[in-house]
Amino acid sequence: MHKTLWLAALMISALAVQPAMAVTYTWNGGDGSSQDWSTAANWDATLTSAADTALVFGGSNNVGTSANRLNQDVVTPFVLNKLAFQSLSDTTSIYLGGGQLQFVADGSTQPVIEGHRKNTMYVYNPIDLSVGTALSVKNETYNVELRGPITGEGSVVYDTAFGAGGFRLDNANNTFSGGTTILHTGGANASWRRFYIGASGSFGTGDVTLQGGNLNPYNASTNSRPGGMIFHAADSIHANDFELLVDSPLFIGETENSSYSGYQVELTGDIDLNGNTLYLRGQGTGTLSGTILSTGGGGGIKKIDVATWILADTLEFDLDGTVASLIDLDDGTLDISALTIDFAGANATEDTYVLVDYTTGGTLVTGTNGLTDNTFGGVVNLPTGYVIANDTVGQQVLLTTVVPEPSTVALLGLGLLSMALYGLRRRGERRP
Repeated sequence: MHKTLWLAALMISALAVQPAMAVTYTWNGGDGSSQDWSTAANWDATLTSAADTALVFGGSNNVGTSANRLNQDVVTPFVLNKLAFQSLSDTTSIYLGGGQLQFVADGSTQPVIEGHRKNTMYVYNPIDLSVGTALSVKNETYNVELRGPITGEGSVVYDTAFGAGGFRLDNANNTFSGGTTILHTGGANASWRRFYIGASGSFGTGDVTLQGGNLNPYNASTNSRPGGMIFHAADSIHANDFELLVDSPLFIGETENSSYSGYQVELTGDIDLNGNTLYLRGQGTGTLSGTILSTGGGGGIKKIDVATWILADTLEFDLDGTVASLIDLDDGTLDISALTIDFAGANATEDTYVLVDYTTGGTLVTGTNGLTDNTFGGVVNLPTGYVIANDTVGQQVLLTTVVPEPSTVALLGLGLLSMALYGLRRRGERRP
C-alpha cells in the first residue's frame, strides 16, 4: 500500500516538472481572400488565446503585405507563448498586424519568437510583456522586426545561438521596463548576428546588457559582416544605462556602407564596462554623454572603423598598481576634448601610465594640443605627483611623473616664438 502511494506521488512529482506542451496552430491562409485571424479557414484548427498557444506562420500563401497585414482580430490581448516563422524554402516576407499580442510564460517555459525564413518577418502588433517575462528572439536567417509598441514590465532577449539572423527593435513608444539583452553566444567572430535599433526609445525604459558581438572588420570577399548592437536610425537619443558582460561593440550604422556616414546617435545613460572592452564602431557619429565606469576594475575603450565617437562626460579610470584602463584609437576620429577623467580611488605606483594610445592611426581630438594637462576636458582626483601629458611624438596621452621631451614641432614653435620676441625687442630699441 505504501509502495503504491509512493509510486503515485513520484509520478505526480515527475509530471509536475515536465515542460509544458504547447498547442500549435498553423496558418495556411485559406483561399487567400481574408487576412483576418478570425477567419477559421486560415488555420488548421480553431484558434485559441492561451498561455500554451504556439502560432506558426509559413509557406507563401496569403502571408500579407506592408499595406495589408495579417490582422489579429480575435481578442485583445491575444495571449500566446510562441510565435514561429517557418519554411527556409520560401523567400517572401510575412507581415503581421492588428490587435495586441501578450507573450506569457507557459509554466517554466518563457515566451519566444523564432525565425526560419529567407526573408524579413515583420510584427506590427502592439506587444505586452508581464513582469518576470523574458521574450527571446531566436532567428536562423534574415531579420525579425518588432515594429509595434512594446509595453509591460518584462524584458526582451536577442539570443544569437540560434543562427545568424538579425533582429530589429523600432518603435519610439516602447515602454517595457524589464531591460534589453543581446546574447552574442555564437562566438566572438561569428558573422552577421545583428541587433538593429531604430527610433529613440526603442529600448523601452530598462537597462541594456551586452554580451559580445563580432569584433572582426567587414570582409567583402568572404561576405563576413561584423555584428552586435547597431544603431540604425539617422538621428536618435537613448537614455538607457548599458552594462558589458564581455568585450562588446556598439555600431553607428553598418561598417560596410558609407550611406550611414551621416547618422548621429547619442547615448545619455551610464555605461559600466565591468572590466571589459567597449568597441566603438560604424560609419556615423556617436556621442557618449553619460558616465563610463568599470565596477569590476580594468576594462577600456577601443575605437575602430571610420566612425566619429565623442566622449562627452566622465570616464572613471581604474588604476591598480601597474594596471590601467586604456583608450585605444586605431581608426576614424575620437574626440576627448570634453571628457573629464576621474582618478577616484586610483592606486598609482608606476612612473607612467598610457591613458590614450593613438599610435596605430585615426584622429584624436583634444582640448589643447601639445604637452598639457588640458588634453581632456577636465581632470579630477589627479594622483599626487602626476601630470597629464600628450606625447605627440610617441602618440600617447600619459599619466606620468616625468613629462616627455617636447616634440620637434613644439621645439620649432618655441624657436620661432623666441625669434619673434627677439625681433619685437630689436624693433623697440632706441637708435643712437
